[in-house]
Amino acid sequence: MLALIGAAQSATAQFGPSAVKVALVEKRPVRSTQGFSATVVPGKKAIIGSAVEGRVLELHVQEGDFVKQGQTIAQLRTGTIEIELAGAEAELALRKAELLELQNGARKDEVAEVLARLETVKARSEFARSRLRRQTALLERKAISQDDFDDAVTAASATEQQVREVEAQLRLVEEGPRKEKISQMEARVLMQQEAVNHIRDRLDKFTVRAYFDGYVTEELTEVGHWIKSGESVVEMCALDEVEIKVMVLEDYVGYLQRGQGAVVTVGAFPGREFAGSIKAIVPQADLRSRTFPVLIRAKNTITDDGPLLKAGMLAQVALPIGTPHEGVVVPKDAVVLGGPQPMVYAVVPMPAAPAGGPAAGGPAAGAAKPAAPKAAAPKTADAGKTGEPQKLTVVPIPVKLGSADGNLIEVLGEIQPGMRVVVQGNERLRPGAEIVISP
Repeated sequence: MLALIGAAQSATAQFGPSAVKVALVEKRPVRSTQGFSATVVPGKKAIIGSAVEGRVLELHVQEGDFVKQGQTIAQLRTGTIEIELAGAEAELALRKAELLELQNGARKDEVAEVLARLETVKARSEFARSRLRRQTALLERKAISQDDFDDAVTAASATEQQVREVEAQLRLVEEGPRKEKISQMEARVLMQQEAVNHIRDRLDKFTVRAYFDGYVTEELTEVGHWIKSGESVVEMCALDEVEIKVMVLEDYVGYLQRGQGAVVTVGAFPGREFAGSIKAIVPQADLRSRTFPVLIRAKNTITDDGPLLKAGMLAQVALPIGTPHEGVVVPKDAVVLGGPQPMVYAVVPMPAAPAGGPAAGGPAAGAAKPAAPKAAAPKTADAGKTGEPQKLTVVPIPVKLGSADGNLIEVLGEIQPGMRVVVQGNERLRPGAEIVISP
């Protein structure tokens, strides 16, 4: 160790102190965590099918394509339904024209025509009455037969009836159609409009569209295929948010609650963590394994190449288990791995070098070894008696790792709250090397 310290001090004299970043050791409540294997599943998954039967004319997507909500996926042949729609729209136009005719009422020329007929029948009625008076006088003188008189009476009565008939027609024309007639025609127009809407709705179903933003994961038909109503076209899944399905043993599921945070990692992205929270704890266990499905909702990262978390990926989830307890924690970056035991570098004052020691060119026999600190180190370097800032170095402290809590991890060993540990730059440090703390 003395040789290592001397070598480190010699290197410091040659290259200068190492710049590092440090953090304080804290004591806080922590909970034990357990890692579970899990599977990434889509936030939404659906098989998009056709609501009508027909022949596929166009398929606009392929496996792996991203589609927006409402985007066309496939187009079916619509020739027959378009003919039906054209006929229904023509019938609707006819019904609307008939309704408009009733609402507008009679034209001036129609009123004038009825008035002219009324004058005509009035003239005929006056002539018939005059003839009847003459025939009455002739019958009194017995100059005509009874049959001729009866003919004159019938003609006068018929013309009077014609006058009343034309007068009634004139009143009908002037008053316009009855409200009930207009209401009947309005109902016929509405019925035909709904018939047109029904055909348009059927026509719209010949275009298969996406119902949410997502990715096409499987094509289930081809161009030219005749599909039946309800037959599948493509399979889609949404991956902007994903669910992590993890099977938790019944011994641990009682410690979990909805809304609790969870850290998700996948082997495809070493060192990268995805933050999630427990969405649901399914209250039905797998009877063979006695595990409960726990669903964790996590926000996905979308890149130009697609989502990072893909459906079916194997994931690891760290879930809190057990009751909270007080523990000494450090940032995960402070832990140095790769040796026989994990360790952290604690910051301590550098001991003064004796005359002829390392400052003179090499380690001196009996040089003091930096001791592991037993109490909290000062947050700032103290000035020495000469007014110069006190130099700092590091000592390795072996630790055992405990529970993880987000970016912090519990450590067990000769380390106390209030110490300072190196969190950046510790991978190139050696015991006894002089350091300078970066802001």
